[in-house]
Amino acid sequence: MPDQLEKLFTDLRAGVLPEVRPPGTAAARHTVRRRRTTRTVVAAATAALAVTGGVVAINLPRTPERQESPADLTGSARLALDSQLPKLTGRLRTGAVEAEGRLTFPDLAAGGYTLAVTCAGAGSVRVDAELVRSAEETAVLGGQIVSCAHDALVSVMTFRLPDRGPVVITAEGDGSAAGHSAYALELGDGDGSGDYRPEGALYDPDAVPSDESSWNAGRAAAVFPQGGAGVPVQVTTEQLRGEEATGYSRTGDFELQVVCSGPGNLTMTVGAVPPGGDLTADSQALVTAEVPCNVDPATSLNDILSLPKGTTLLIVTVPDQAAWNRAGWAYRVTPV
Repeated sequence: MPDQLEKLFTDLRAGVLPEVRPPGTAAARHTVRRRRTTRTVVAAATAALAVTGGVVAINLPRTPERQESPADLTGSARLALDSQLPKLTGRLRTGAVEAEGRLTFPDLAAGGYTLAVTCAGAGSVRVDAELVRSAEETAVLGGQIVSCAHDALVSVMTFRLPDRGPVVITAEGDGSAAGHSAYALELGDGDGSGDYRPEGALYDPDAVPSDESSWNAGRAAAVFPQGGAGVPVQVTTEQLRGEEATGYSRTGDFELQVVCSGPGNLTMTVGAVPPGGDLTADSQALVTAEVPCNVDPATSLNDILSLPKGTTLLIVTVPDQAAWNRAGWAYRVTPV
């Protein structure tokens, strides 16, 4: 650098730099404090959002769950009864479930009756029917446990009166149902038995399964565990002699499970027949058994059998008078 320029810069530094001053500690502290304040506000707002899940969630009132009124529950029970058993007509009663409910149907004629009950709400109701012969003597006609639910299902019970007289229905709600649920009950004439003549009976193409038999077939199928070994087959009992062609033709051992729901019993013969054939000889029968039905269904038959080569599995059932077109059953066949 030329000597003249170096001397010029030296003179400039000596004259100007003493006039240049830093901002000072006060100004620096003000700048730092402002930055810290900004960061603190942002951090606090972020923490508030993290705790509440969003600004809109702060101090918002909770919407209480809607409680169904007694009238709503009664309406739900009545709707379930009408929609699930549209053919049943008779003596209708509705109301709130009580711990010791009691209904009397005076002076009923001897014969068959169908009692349908549904309960909307929570808990369960024990329903029993009795024929009152005198102040000291009653005859139990039947009973069952009815589960309450918001999507109510109808429970069906049939019975026969041997004599004319009053019938008392007791409906006892448990702690969850009494005072919190509602019922609909209908007592209709007839128990579906009709003219019972099983001797020499053939397939009746005009026979129609009753609502009760269809309902019981569904209840029987529900006893089987879900998944795994396959879906159970539901069967109704409108035929005096029913033949169930299972389509199963795998040679060797298999397990047959049967559940029957409702009243009465089934006489069941399980046979190995040629494809498309009928059970015509005792030699074709693998097993014959009396299968009990129950209002609280459980496994009625569980057997290991063997199917010969070139045959298929056929199940023949004859319901007794109590089971005819009232009981329903389900079965499942599983290779072993």
